[in-house]
Amino acid sequence: MLDNIILGMLMKSEMSGYGLKKIIEHDIGAFYSASFGSIYPALERLKRQNYVKLTEIKNGARVKKIYSITQSGRAVFMSYLAEPIKMGGERNEHILKIYFLDFLPEKQRSLVLLEFIQKTKMYLGALEQVEKMLDTAQMGNDGNYCEFSTLYYGIEASRLTIRYCEHIRDRKPLKKLLERGPF
Repeated sequence: MLDNIILGMLMKSEMSGYGLKKIIEHDIGAFYSASFGSIYPALERLKRQNYVKLTEIKNGARVKKIYSITQSGRAVFMSYLAEPIKMGGERNEHILKIYFLDFLPEKQRSLVLLEFIQKTKMYLGALEQVEKMLDTAQMGNDGNYCEFSTLYYGIEASRLTIRYCEHIRDRKPLKKLLERGPF
């Protein structure tokens, strides 16, 4: 995932490893974090694969290393964006992918979001079926309150994800995302 995040950030602008760390912290830090110890090896790996190139700029006795994305790196990243968004996964992968969707043409972006909405609705339906099968009168009374609370978290998170994705798919005003209740 870090490789795709780096490629996406470099699609916006060339930058140093330090700059990458700062933009990751600032732009997506609520959903993902990366250390210098993971960013620099990823940059080296991407450089070996010819997805990024390194330019060294001398500034007196110091050398500044600036990374930029190559054509093949752009192609790999755009291919990644066009793939369906995965359900679940680690570290809010769906939010991180949505962050970069503006790079896709509008029609393709809309289709990627629609497919994810449909998958999330199916998942929500499955969770709601589990809830119906459980004895709701007993839920939380047998020392399993927190265990059952995760089911409700999944239901609510799925509902929110659906509303969020429908909102951005329709390109509604972003300020409306902050209002309480349905978007």
